Amino acid sequence: MSIFLVILFVLLVPACAAAFVHYLVRPMEKSTHKTMLYVLSIGGAVLFDVLLVLTALIPGKAETFLSSGIAKIEGNINNISPDYAYQELDTAQIKTLLSDSKQIESYLKTNDGARLVVRLIGVHAYIDYLESFTNSMDSNLQEMQEQHTPVTLHNVFTHIQEKSRQPILHATKTLEILLLVAMFIYAGFLLFSYFSMKRGWDSEASVTLGEDV
Repeated sequence: MSIFLVILFVLLVPACAAAFVHYLVRPMEKSTHKTMLYVLSIGGAVLFDVLLVLTALIPGKAETFLSSGIAKIEGNINNISPDYAYQELDTAQIKTLLSDSKQIESYLKTNDGARLVVRLIGVHAYIDYLESFTNSMDSNLQEMQEQHTPVTLHNVFTHIQEKSRQPILHATKTLEILLLVAMFIYAGFLLFSYFSMKRGWDSEASVTLGEDV
């Protein structure tokens, strides 16, 4: 979702909640149902706004998180062999270093500084493309060489990170769509609760049940 749409929904959600409370809930007679609608309307608006903002931040946070994780991996490699992450390597060496994707995944997941959702989405996208890169090693390395990019471990990690951006954006978009669907369902629930109280549907149901007994 674009920044414009995020800002639009962040403003629209509390505006709709305020209109619902002002025009529908406020004129109701004092009751537990009225208080419940107040709480659910305001609480729901705040919750959805927070979730919308957090979801919109996922791509940027994932980028920072992965950069930090890659730097940690390279630091550990350079501690064993100084500047090894920046040395040009042949295909066999790159294959050997990238073959254990589980170890790389573990390094990324244990890296601090990101929420669980950011870790899950970022690491999943990165590892997926890492495995794809390894499976098509020759063509990927050829692509780097055609771009005049030295085949170093650092550049391979960076290349994979760049390719994983699109899957991260796609996963974020899916979350945003699910969040919007949940938001409309929640709004429908509030409207149904209001009209069930206003038109006496709940009281009629209780009377009917009482008569059956």
